[in-house]
Amino acid sequence: MKLKDVAALLNSSGIDEPQKEAEALLSLLLKVDRTAIYLNDPYIADEVILPLIRSRQRRQPLAYIVGEVEFYGLRITVGTGVLIPRPETELLVVEAIRALSARPQPTLRVLDLCTGSGCIALSIARAYPHSHVIAIDASEAALDYARVNSTINNIHNVEFLQGDLFAPIRDRLTVPLLTFTGGFSLIISNPPYIKSPDIDGLQPEIRLYEPPEALDGGTDGLTFYRRILAAAGDYLSTDGLIMLEIGDDQATDITDIASATNFKSVIIKKDYAQRERFAIIQR
Repeated sequence: MKLKDVAALLNSSGIDEPQKEAEALLSLLLKVDRTAIYLNDPYIADEVILPLIRSRQRRQPLAYIVGEVEFYGLRITVGTGVLIPRPETELLVVEAIRALSARPQPTLRVLDLCTGSGCIALSIARAYPHSHVIAIDASEAALDYARVNSTINNIHNVEFLQGDLFAPIRDRLTVPLLTFTGGFSLIISNPPYIKSPDIDGLQPEIRLYEPPEALDGGTDGLTFYRRILAAAGDYLSTDGLIMLEIGDDQATDITDIASATNFKSVIIKKDYAQRERFAIIQR
């Protein structure tokens, strides 16, 4: 079976971008880049490639089949139990790194809530190797991936903690990497923000395979934003920032929640598709 045959099978199953996905599957099996596939037009035995095609036809995400994605230049391992990083979230990292560049580097303290694969925390930690980064998630399965990603990307200034939002810090103020005097320079999060009633309408790749706890933001999609902003002031430095990825049509609600929790400045930024996607919040 060659590239065109794999692409044709994926296309017949209604898979978006079948050519691109076929390239990824052949690259995985042959351990070569996509250029080599087009130069050599290699053949792969049906018994080798068909199990992967069948998995994709069952709508298992390509990232889970391949086992990793690239995120902001990092190799991020993913699989069952962890949310797949999206390209839009790279923009959140870009905004965070830009904002932190104006801060004194040796004293940077960053808190990443709902860290999942660790992609945000690790990207910031790599950009600022002398920073202290704490990454928290409720899912131990997700944190297993995050710790692996820390190792394979050789980033060691992130500490991963299991728990519910601020609870690991609130309950035990003995986190080795962090001195709490002054608080965090940045609290950042890509929390669950899909409305509970909307989960069943998501693409099957998301609805059937990605962890629901990483998607479900409550009835109105705003549960985690309320909880984060209600508590963030206790952990933020005087001039610290909060950066949040947000869902479609949530910008006004996020602004209102921030105002109700005594944050005065909210800047909304757009993503690649010109959708309001990020909130930058200050006291």
